[in-house]
Amino acid sequence: MGDSGVWHLVTDAPFEDTWLRTGYILPELGFTIEDSLQVLGTYYTKYTGQRGFWSSLLNKETALGIIIQDYEIILGDLQGRTSITLLDEKGRHLSKREVEMIYPYFAEAFVRSGAVDYVPQVPGKEYEHARPAGVIIE
Repeated sequence: MGDSGVWHLVTDAPFEDTWLRTGYILPELGFTIEDSLQVLGTYYTKYTGQRGFWSSLLNKETALGIIIQDYEIILGDLQGRTSITLLDEKGRHLSKREVEMIYPYFAEAFVRSGAVDYVPQVPGKEYEHARPAGVIIE
């Protein structure tokens, strides 16, 4: 959990790299980007649950376990690292359980995009493609 008491994903990549890669991976995870404002670090999206091209080729499931609705995805600069926070359409932060559900999909997508080299495991969880270091939950 971050200092703000909000659960979010954190990449080991700088903000600029994470911003570009996030725009690339969101459609692969089933999000449609409706708008974005880099100056605010925000993507305005709709989660559709529909897999992107590469995910469908690799036969990856992208059912993230979250409700199909609009989401704000907010990136924050952490001096060489980047936080990724999701807000639902009512402006509520995702719960710890929801962040843990989406984690392996986001982490693997960041590895495939080249943004990070490795994916750490969440303690007590087993993920098919998890490896040590790169995207974490705080």
